[in-house]
Amino acid sequence: MKRIPLYLSLLLFLTCAKEDSEESKIYSSFSGPQYTLTITAGNGGKFNAASCPAATEDACRNIYHNTDRLNTTKVSIPAKTYVTIRAFPDEGYGLASWSDGSTDEIIVVFLDSNKDLEVYFQQN
Repeated sequence: MKRIPLYLSLLLFLTCAKEDSEESKIYSSFSGPQYTLTITAGNGGKFNAASCPAATEDACRNIYHNTDRLNTTKVSIPAKTYVTIRAFPDEGYGLASWSDGSTDEIIVVFLDSNKDLEVYFQQN
């Protein structure tokens, strides 16, 4: 009987951990020189991102994006890699801007250092 509250507490913790992992992901499985890219979405939307094997920024603009939509991520990526990031506003919201000043739905970031990006949304 005394173990039931312990099991319930553990179940609650595991349930919360699972929900949290669906909103954010942390990856770091690359070898060699790498940089950290941290991306955060403000209220009103999400984003997704994909590494691009191409040699130029223009070649990365139309890269396929998976269906994962995230609120935040922190990823270690090989140095000198392009990453294309797409904003997905929620219904009733629009893209306001990225923290780098861009207002494009899709941006391409070249990782030549650690980068922190935020995407901001506004109600329509």
